[in-house]
Amino acid sequence: MRSLLLGIDGRSGAGKTSIAAALAETLKADGIDVELFHLEDLYPGWHGLAAGVEAYVRDVLTPLRAGNTARWRDWDWTTDSPGAERETHPAAVVLCEGVGAGAPGARGLLDACLTVEAPAGLRKERALARDGETYRPFWEVWAAQEDTLPAAADRPGVDLTLDAREPPVLEVAAAWARRAVATAAQR
Repeated sequence: MRSLLLGIDGRSGAGKTSIAAALAETLKADGIDVELFHLEDLYPGWHGLAAGVEAYVRDVLTPLRAGNTARWRDWDWTTDSPGAERETHPAAVVLCEGVGAGAPGARGLLDACLTVEAPAGLRKERALARDGETYRPFWEVWAAQEDTLPAAADRPGVDLTLDAREPPVLEVAAAWARRAVATAAQR
């Protein structure tokens, strides 16, 4: 099975996870088999953005693009050490969500990619509300790693950039995903 691989990228706290979950539910309601992969399960700790993106390309996207099950080791954030081996199975659509999901090394393996943007203050507020005091000491460390990734405007192949503050963001994202599915079906 050749999965349609869709990336959902953006900086921490932009709203990627919420959009990805809503897209998964929307596509499932349309009768489409969907797998959802979160890059945060793969990053090896607070200093591991680059290593996580490399593992994502190697261990998740490459096997899925070949029609195989992706096998990867998650990161246990509680013990700050490698966790269990996990799998992501080929599906009609695999949504890959997280910081770096549309990084240059991933773009050749993705069928389409959207980026979610939001101002730094809003992103920090959201991220700290979500992850609490666990994230606070690492906000600047993580943001510095995000700064090393090219901006969406500087990356070829980003199909859609969404402003997380715009009210129809979920509807626009759903329309984008449905277009990608329809285009893939015509191949």
